[in-house]
Amino acid sequence: MFSLLKKIRVMLKTDDCSQCGQIIAEYAIMLAMCAIVAISLLVLMFYFSEFGWRVINLVSIDYP
Repeated sequence: MFSLLKKIRVMLKTDDCSQCGQIIAEYAIMLAMCAIVAISLLVLMFYFSEFGWRVINLVSIDYP
C-alpha cells in the first residue's frame, strides 16, 4: 500500500512547476462545476418537496 503511494508521489512530482497553474485552473473549474450541479440538485429537491403536489398535478393526466 505504501509503495503504491510512494510510486504515485514520484510520478506526480515535477521539478519545474510550469503546469501548476493549469492544474490549479482545472481543479477550480471542476470544483465550480460540481458545486453548480450540487446546488441545482438542492434547488430541485426543495421545489419538489415544497410544491410536489403541484408538479404532479401539472404532469398528470385526468381520466374521466
